[in-house]
Amino acid sequence: MKTPLVRKGGLGRGAPLPLPVVYKGPRPPLSEATTSTSPKLQEIPFPLSTNQANTTSLTCKIQAYPLPSFRWFKFAENGGRKAPVELGDRVKQVGGTLIIREAKVDDSGKYLCVVNNSVGGESVETVLTVTAPLSAQVEPNVQTVEFGRPATFSCTYRGNPVKSVTWLKDGTALNHKEAVLRIDSVGREDKGMYQCFIRNDQESAQATAELKLGGRFEPPQLTYTFETSTLQPGPSVYLKCVAAGNPTPEITWELDGSRLSNTERMQVGQYVTVNGEVVSHLNISGVLTNDGGLYACVASSTVGSVRHAAKLNVYGLPYIRPMDKVAVVAGENMVVHCPVAGYPIDSIVWEKNGRILPINRRQNVHPNGTLIVEAVERTSDQGRYTCVARNTQGYTARGDLDVQVMEPPQIYQVENLGEPDVGSEYMIPCMVMAGDSPINLVWYKDGRPVVPARMDSDRHAMGRVPGEGHDGGCPEWDMHGGVSSLNDQATGVLGQQDGIDTHITINKLGDRYSQLRFNTLCPHHSGNYSCVATNNYGSDSLPLIVQERPYILEIPAESEVFAGYIFQITCVAQSDPPPRITWLKDGSMLTDTSISVSYPSPMMSLLVIPQSQRKHAGEYTCVAQNPAGQVTKSSKLKVKDLPRIIPLMDTLEVLEGDSFQQSCIAQSSPPPLLRWQKDGSIVMDSSVSVSSPTPSMAIIIIPRVAKTHSGTYSCLASNQAGRVEESIVLTVNVPPEILPFGFPEEVTEGQLIQISCTANGDDPITLQWYKDDLPLMSSAKFIINKVDSKLSNLVLRGVVSEHSGKYACAAFSPVGEARYEKELRVKVEPQILPFAFPTEVEEGQLIQVSCAVTKGDDPLTLQWYKDGVPLISSNHFMINNVAPKLSLLLLSSVNANHTGTYSCLAFNPIGTAESSASLRVKVAPHILPFTFRDDVEAGQLVQVSCALSEGDEPMTLQWYKDDMPLISSPEYMISNVDTQLSLLLLRKVNDQHRAAPDILPLVLPEEVEEGQLIQMSCTVTKGDSPIIITWYKDSLPLHSSAEFLITNVDSKLSILLLRSVTANHRGSYVCEASNSAGTTRKSSVLNVKGIVN
Repeated sequence: MKTPLVRKGGLGRGAPLPLPVVYKGPRPPLSEATTSTSPKLQEIPFPLSTNQANTTSLTCKIQAYPLPSFRWFKFAENGGRKAPVELGDRVKQVGGTLIIREAKVDDSGKYLCVVNNSVGGESVETVLTVTAPLSAQVEPNVQTVEFGRPATFSCTYRGNPVKSVTWLKDGTALNHKEAVLRIDSVGREDKGMYQCFIRNDQESAQATAELKLGGRFEPPQLTYTFETSTLQPGPSVYLKCVAAGNPTPEITWELDGSRLSNTERMQVGQYVTVNGEVVSHLNISGVLTNDGGLYACVASSTVGSVRHAAKLNVYGLPYIRPMDKVAVVAGENMVVHCPVAGYPIDSIVWEKNGRILPINRRQNVHPNGTLIVEAVERTSDQGRYTCVARNTQGYTARGDLDVQVMEPPQIYQVENLGEPDVGSEYMIPCMVMAGDSPINLVWYKDGRPVVPARMDSDRHAMGRVPGEGHDGGCPEWDMHGGVSSLNDQATGVLGQQDGIDTHITINKLGDRYSQLRFNTLCPHHSGNYSCVATNNYGSDSLPLIVQERPYILEIPAESEVFAGYIFQITCVAQSDPPPRITWLKDGSMLTDTSISVSYPSPMMSLLVIPQSQRKHAGEYTCVAQNPAGQVTKSSKLKVKDLPRIIPLMDTLEVLEGDSFQQSCIAQSSPPPLLRWQKDGSIVMDSSVSVSSPTPSMAIIIIPRVAKTHSGTYSCLASNQAGRVEESIVLTVNVPPEILPFGFPEEVTEGQLIQISCTANGDDPITLQWYKDDLPLMSSAKFIINKVDSKLSNLVLRGVVSEHSGKYACAAFSPVGEARYEKELRVKVEPQILPFAFPTEVEEGQLIQVSCAVTKGDDPLTLQWYKDGVPLISSNHFMINNVAPKLSLLLLSSVNANHTGTYSCLAFNPIGTAESSASLRVKVAPHILPFTFRDDVEAGQLVQVSCALSEGDEPMTLQWYKDDMPLISSPEYMISNVDTQLSLLLLRKVNDQHRAAPDILPLVLPEEVEEGQLIQMSCTVTKGDSPIIITWYKDSLPLHSSAEFLITNVDSKLSILLLRSVTANHRGSYVCEASNSAGTTRKSSVLNVKGIVN
């Protein structure tokens, strides 16, 4: 269902315009009074409202001359005694304005401003409300109470302000407005959920608690019931039910859903036993067939009920008891039961208009005779229904049921009602398009009926809206709370307020049409309207929300204020529901914490700047918004301030000869006039220039400062609001300066040198000598004589090469430093670092020595010599001049020829230096080969010589035979001719002079395969010829054959070849070599794989 929305375009003219309030604190107003006047109230202050932790201000708008004094007081909560407001960091007073920062709830209350001057006094009261977020809590949140006992819920809440306290139970409002809810005697209907709502004009809070029934409650229980029974007509029937529970239940009896009462044949009785159980019985005397049916006993109490049903079957023909007319509301479900008696029954059916049901999906017939029709419709479901019961013999019984379908009202939904304007006529129709008469049409606003004031006819009635009562035009608007006549509307009783709003007329046409007419639509007509149509079977409503777009009362287009003064502007916005009012500055949300915004009422916002500054200038926009729309009004604020000069440095020190430039930038409204002064006088020095690139800037420039430029320079900025100045003290300092000094061009070792360092500049000055950037201190090498703070002498006695370097004198002062540097060169002869060869040098070694010049002036030449002869690089000598003062000599593989004396000479224009070293190469002895003749016969004389081709002395020659030393004897004569030649003479050769053979070991594989080829070699490594080689197998000599092939390569090598190894070849093989000096044997075993030896 759509809800029409009515918006208003604006308000009528003639509303008062809120003006910005400018209170001038420390300075007098621009338009100062010329005659003495006592304090007079300019405007009655209105109540203020602000959020907790915000900054707010209370303004006392008083006009008086001379300027009055202001004092603020705050009344106690009970409205009794007042006390002066305590001022501090959080609460300050600026003139007549009380500024409260970080407002607290405790700041709420009534304030009194007392104003006095020499002529008289005045006082005025105002109310401040500090709002804090609402919160609520119900204690206890869960409680269990026994039946009949009292229960209490306490709603504890926080926040400010609290306009109302309301309670709901299970979502339904309770008529209780206090914070404590008490139930004197808890009943079954009291259990459930309880809610406490705390509300004010801006927000609400709620808390929930639950009430449970205690352990004393025992729902009814049936401890004894009757069962289904079947019997013949005639005897009496006794049905019994027993129930227990707390409180004691009551038992009633039903037949086919209808409650039974006592008759001549049916009697109901019950009693309570000593155990608290209820015993109830139903007696039927002389039971008849028509008494059959579904009997039920129902046990009920205040805490519940329980039901038991069972069938009583009495033999006989079918019988249907009469059924009462049934009225069903359209759209609901219909459930009816057919009251059949008789037994046995074969079938039960329902008919309508001669047709057996069901005939559509909404109908459902159960075998027990229950008919269900879903979503009943008048056109198809209203009428007479017939229940037909049949037994197996074909006997039937019929019973009719008349069903009437009733229709609740249905209102036609009007979608396009148009856009009304405030001050114009507007009508809302309410038309019932369906529903049974009689129908009652009632109009409501905000849930409360619009009660007719009188009835001139059935068509016209002048109406009144609760709480409204003005004749003629729209009522005056109270900016503190809306329409003035609505301020007390909550105090009346619904529909019983006095006063008739002649702007509203209710036109009725019968009971199916009503029209709510607004002759003149006013802002106070905003609200939630509804038309409610009701008949005996239901109701329908047409909701309508009439809302107005906010309207902001005019605010000044422009305002001006002096810097440091308080500025205040009020925005009043009218609408219902009340609008949400916010502020923008230059189109953006306010973020400046020095600006406070408060809300004295829901339709008013107060923007206060306690101390206006230039940054506060700009456009302030009040934005009022509610669900119907948004409107804005803007005002430009100009802040007239004294010129503000960007601060200069207090002092500035510059060096003589440097440039000086200082900019003076001043901002103000109106723009300032800028001037520069030196020591209180206008700058007249031609060496100083002043320029103004822009109206807000003046630059003073001194291209080259001198000592005379020292002084105080002031920038003066003035406008209509006054004059300010900023000064800077310029100090010109003279930095140190060192007079040049130097060394003689020719300085040789041993000379005495003295230089002087003289400095000029502002004291104090400190002189310091440096050599190669390292500070010098007086020592044996360097003597420093400080004559005074500006003169220092440096003396070098007996200069040596170490004195060469760069000498500097530095002068330091608080304003700068100077440095002068000269280089001293001491002419020095070359000096070579001694070198040497290793004491033990073997032939073939690689030898390297270096010639390093430790000092000496360039140009420098290095030259190597051997035994006085200059050396050049060759295969024997390699010379590598690594650096001007370093040369390497490399002997790659020394031999006896390298032995000698080596020298390195260094030359420069000053002199020559030399260093020498001897090299001795140790050579191992080398013997020339010698041999004996092969054809030496026994008894011959044999001579051999042992001659050394090279080797270092001393050398010793020694003869050996078979590694045994020989000495001269009758058999041998040894003659050592010299240290490098020895002769051996064998006087008579015999067999003992011969050498027995020596054989290399025989090598065979550990195991060989049959058919494999095997070769064995017998090699004689030494021994005198002739030598005979013989092969053996298992101690038997072998000869060449097809099986064994023996090949004698020469006298010292024989090869045995087995072409195809068989099992017969396994065994031990021996090679024997023999000569006249002896016999040697070597053996090895041949194993054939798979053959076990």
